Order: sequence, then structure tokens, then C-alpha cells
Amino acid sequence: MEIWLPGIIISAIASGIIVLILFKQRTGKAEGNLELQVYARQLEELEKMHREELLPSNELSQAKSELGRKILNSDRQFQNTRVADLKPVNIPTILLSTIMFFSLIIGSQLIHNFLGNPGYGDQPINKRIEASQFLKDNRLSQSDYIKTLGHFEDGEREFIDTIKQLNQAGAQNEKDYLDLIRNFIQTSLADGKVHLASLLYNQLISHMGAEVSLDDLVTQVELMIYSSQLYVSPEAELAILSILERDPTNVDARFYLGLMYQQVARPDLTFEIWNDILAANTDNDNPLIDYIKSHIGEVAQMAGINLF
Repeated sequence: MEIWLPGIIISAIASGIIVLILFKQRTGKAEGNLELQVYARQLEELEKMHREELLPSNELSQAKSELGRKILNSDRQFQNTRVADLKPVNIPTILLSTIMFFSLIIGSQLIHNFLGNPGYGDQPINKRIEASQFLKDNRLSQSDYIKTLGHFEDGEREFIDTIKQLNQAGAQNEKDYLDLIRNFIQTSLADGKVHLASLLYNQLISHMGAEVSLDDLVTQVELMIYSSQLYVSPEAELAILSILERDPTNVDARFYLGLMYQQVARPDLTFEIWNDILAANTDNDNPLIDYIKSHIGEVAQMAGINLF
């Protein structure tokens, strides 16, 4: 159930209560019940605070609901003082009631759409998208981010030494050269040198050219992301998109794309991608599926999505 559905229900209840009061007003009662006038002023103040972005939309809905209950209780107590004649229901009353009913429901949801999801500060959704795009455009490169993790120079130095060893090996042909690179990659991974393995794999991909396989591209992305401790760099994103050009349903690439969106403050897109992966896959042995299942609730909460 989306977050807007409870908001519509609450708004409809509050609006319905106010409309009922309009139809039930008796001659002399509206002027005499000062509490109703006080509550009406309070409702106006709440709307004003919301327009000035001093009151979040979810708190506005709660306050409206509470005022609705108070108005109903006040009117019920006031009606205990019986009078003979009911105020006739006229066309202006019907029109006013209809306008008020739909204005409160539609208006509250338009405000919610403008302000965005709960859990964030009050900010128009287009501003959040702009902020997300700024984060995306100003991410650190793969090498710059790895520098922040330390041991960057050691990995670079080992990479240069390894390339020298490859050149000194004097491979007879391109296939032998690629096999040597793969051997060095396996050795690097066995020694826990993921950054070095990632650099070597980039070298492998560049030598393979058009012959590179989809599996090789996926492995390249994995090594880039794991060497940067799950940070999805602009270079990794480009590699992900190249995989999706070949295979739009590739689970690995879609998973890492969703991870990237989470890192640039777009959990709504992350949820959309990961939820589609879960709906289309039943491979419970895939560790990525397990990760999604463990974290999609958190992503949904960040996106303002109610899974229940």
C-alpha cells in the first residue's frame, strides 16, 4: 500500500465530518457554538503553517483528523440542547460542502506530491531530483575514491610491476598474453589484492576489444565495485550500462545500477529496480537476491513506500 492511500482516507474522514456538520447545523446553533468557530480558526492556521512549509503533510493530516473528532464531539454536545426547526438544506450549502470535501482530499494529496516523501525534510520533489543529479554528476572517480580508502599507491605500483612482468614474459601471441593476465588476476585475488585484480581486469578488457564476453564485463564491474568497497563510480556505471545494452535483464548489472541510485539519494529508483528483480527471479541461491531481500525494506522506507 502506498503512503498516499492512508492520507486520502484520513482526509476523506476529516472532510466528511466537516460536511456532515454543515448539513446538521440548526437555526441559532452555528452562531452559539463558539468552539466550532475556534476549531475553524485552528484549521485555517494549520493550512497556513503547511503552506509556509512549517508543518509537514503527514502532521497536517493527523492534526486535521484530530480537529475533525473535536468538531464532531463539540457538535454532538451542542445538539443536546434541542431546538424545534432544522435549517433547510439549500443549494449554496450543497455546493459549499461538495467543494470543501473534494478540495481537502485533492489538495492534501497535491501538497504531498509537491513536498515528497515522509522521513525527509520538507522540500519539493523536483529539488530532491536536482540534488540527486548533482550528487550523481559530482561523484568521485574510481581512482579518486580508492585513494580515500588508503593503500592506493601500493596497488598502482604493483600494477605497473605486473605489466612489466607481462611484457617481459614475451608471449607468442595475443591469446597467450591474455592467459597470462588472467593468471595474474587469479593470483591477485588469492592474495586478497582486489584493487590490483581490478586494474588487471581493466587491462584484460582493453586488450580483448570487441571479443569481450558478457561474463567478462560483469566480472569487471564486480571487481571495480568490490575494490571500492561497494562504491559505484562513474566508470563502473558506464560498464554497467554497457552490460545492459547487451542484456537488459542481466540481474547483476541491474542490481549494481540500483545500488548506484541508492548512493545518489534516489531510493525510489533503487526500489523499483530491485523489486522488479525479485518479481522476475526465483533463484534463491543467488547472493544478490539474498541481499535485496535483506535490504529492500530499508530502501522502501527511505523511498516512503509501505510494503504492508
